[in-house]
Amino acid sequence: MKNKVIKIGLLFALCFSPAGIYNAGTVRADNFENAAESSFSQKGKGCKVTRAGGSSMYVESLDKDFPLKRGAYLIVVDPEPHQGIIVVKAKVNKKLMQGEIKLDDTNCVPILPR
Repeated sequence: MKNKVIKIGLLFALCFSPAGIYNAGTVRADNFENAAESSFSQKGKGCKVTRAGGSSMYVESLDKDFPLKRGAYLIVVDPEPHQGIIVVKAKVNKKLMQGEIKLDDTNCVPILPR
């Protein structure tokens, strides 16, 4: 009886072990660092300007406001709103520039502080 149980257990283990091997993902240390950030963050995600008349993006390095049309594509750099403003990248004059825009003028999903 014991040999029969051992043989059935061994057969069961052999049948289901390849399924575990093929479905298992490799886990690396850098995945643990970005796990919380990737599950909550919009960082690097795209969104658009949704305000009817368009909006303006302030670029601090140039100390200028650049107008953006409705539907302009934005890439989120810092999704946490600071006084209703998020940091994004957008194409302005055929260059990708980083600037600040009002969160209410976009459809970006913010991370709200706890």
